[in-house]
Amino acid sequence: MIATTDWCVNLTGIVNHQLQDLQIVTAGGVCSLDNGKIIFVMHQYTYKLVHQKIHFSMQVEHFGIQVNDR
Repeated sequence: MIATTDWCVNLTGIVNHQLQDLQIVTAGGVCSLDNGKIIFVMHQYTYKLVHQKIHFSMQVEHFGIQVNDR
């Protein structure tokens, strides 16, 4: 985690599954690609104490990344 905000969100998903009070953060990590590793930074991501992140396909696609989740 790089930075935190005072913002939180509540999410409701499939079969009424709910996650509440998820903090909005800026986080980073390392990803291995075919031609090496890259450092990535994710702004306005949700965070729980158990280190779970939620990736929304529309959010990722907005930055030109192809998502095959359909």
